[in-house]
Amino acid sequence: MVIQAGCSNFTGAIFPHIVPNRLQFFEYESVSVHCEVDNNITEWRVKWKSHKIKNASHTSTSPCKIYPIFESHSGEYWCENEDGIKSEALNITITAGFVILETPTHPVMEGNEVILNCKNKKTQSEHITDFYKDGVSLGTWNQSSMTIKNVSKSDEGLYKCSIDGAGESPESWLAVIKQSKAGFVILEIPTHPVKEGNEVNLNCKNKETQSEHITEFYKDGVSIGTWNQSSMTIKNVSKSDEGLYKCSIDGAGESHESWLAVIKQHHPAPYNKTDLSHEVPKISHDEFPKTLILLWTVICVLLVDLLLLLVGLLLQNKYKVSACFSSAQGSHSCEDNTVLQEEYTQVSYTSVQKELKVSREHIETVIYSSVN
Repeated sequence: MVIQAGCSNFTGAIFPHIVPNRLQFFEYESVSVHCEVDNNITEWRVKWKSHKIKNASHTSTSPCKIYPIFESHSGEYWCENEDGIKSEALNITITAGFVILETPTHPVMEGNEVILNCKNKKTQSEHITDFYKDGVSLGTWNQSSMTIKNVSKSDEGLYKCSIDGAGESPESWLAVIKQSKAGFVILEIPTHPVKEGNEVNLNCKNKETQSEHITEFYKDGVSIGTWNQSSMTIKNVSKSDEGLYKCSIDGAGESHESWLAVIKQHHPAPYNKTDLSHEVPKISHDEFPKTLILLWTVICVLLVDLLLLLVGLLLQNKYKVSACFSSAQGSHSCEDNTVLQEEYTQVSYTSVQKELKVSREHIETVIYSSVN
């Protein structure tokens, strides 16, 4: 089996698109599944779940081309984006037999014309065909196709056909949706996905009037309820609110369905204490006062040293002046007192050193006691 896949970016998908445009195929044919949407914003992928093989599934970029195709490829096919937003699913059936039924792949509008074609793999010529709806025979046609004119909801159901001598086709679902009144009703809905927890307003608009009106809202084809106004509000929206919405106004018609997409609220990743790249050195409350005391103690030591040095210099100068003054009155000259000055300087320096040593010892004791 060869699977060829291209890559496209889409948003707003409702149904996948099948090429060729049918839901039944013979084995060994080629089929492509595309995600048909409005804008090129988000990447969509084609997903399918097999009907033949239990728990078998597959994901591919869009478009997804499968050749050759086998019965095992029968299943549900849909489009899904990276946020988990899904389109409607289509059931594709592959048969090893010789008869298939060609039906519309997407829902048809009430009032339109529908053609069902019974195809024989062995021949392209016309043949007598029996058609069935929900297992009940609709009759025999002298040609390979039947036409349903002015189709209605009552025509919705499972169809198949049979050709004498060739066999019977698988069943396919024909979906019919109600016709709105010439497009007089539209549903205003957010164009982009909304985040969980936000508030969403859906407004049902009537082309004929701007006044308020009684409105019925639907989600995934099921009535939500009737409002006495043209809008409804979904507060604290969640993923469970995601789906196809439409509205109807009595006497005006029904809107088309539109997809409301909801994405999960993204939260920042929790701080990982083991991640050293985010570690910031911190000083504890117990260590901070000790550090401050130590800093101030060092400053005080330096100031005391400077003060004692200044005292020593002042004492030295004072003695020198006293010695010179006394020499003028006595027998000694100023030069003779130089020796006395030097001796006193030595004594003064020694005493200053002792005082500095005592001061340092006292300060070290204070630092040790404050830190511990």
